[in-house]
Amino acid sequence: MVTYYILTHRFKRGMIEITSETDYRLFQRYLDPLQKERLPNNIKFRIAAGSKKYDIIRLYERGEEFYSQRVIDVLSQFVDMNGKCYPIRIDGVEEQYHVLNNLVACPFLNRNESISIDDPCFLEVQDTPLHIFGVENTSFVIVSEEIKNALLKNKISVGSGRCHHWRRSLPSLAAAAANHVPARCQPTFSLCGASRSLFVVRRLS
Repeated sequence: MVTYYILTHRFKRGMIEITSETDYRLFQRYLDPLQKERLPNNIKFRIAAGSKKYDIIRLYERGEEFYSQRVIDVLSQFVDMNGKCYPIRIDGVEEQYHVLNNLVACPFLNRNESISIDDPCFLEVQDTPLHIFGVENTSFVIVSEEIKNALLKNKISVGSGRCHHWRRSLPSLAAAAANHVPARCQPTFSLCGASRSLFVVRRLS
């Protein structure tokens, strides 16, 4: 069974949140892990709140996430990150943070039915294992167990030292997934701080 994790932060008081004078509609367009284009080079950020430089920080107004060089270095052990991330400039911050982009997109099978936090989300991946991917029409970044273990080994700081797991029963999962595609099913856990139950539905060959 393959287990996947949501790569995200758990908000802690004092964590850096950044902002910019740029029209928020640009962020809505470009700060998407599936987006192939990059933010314009002339965009600068500044600190809007907080002072603690965790390895994952977020946009003050909208919550989109940015990843430290330490995170990128860990991801690069498993995936060629050329073309999958790019740096941003933050006034007064020497540490380098990045946007993740151009990730493989996996379908969100029950998006229309999954409308509350208590509703599980069903994703579809191919049989070929992926170490990192995004989910259509969401900001989710999903990583493999190997990446999760490497992040923990390298003491990546995401605002909390614990992993928070949400799970549902496999019989219920299999029954729900059967309404979408014939598949093998397994639960997906969060690396840190996610509020949704995610399940990966893998198409049978």
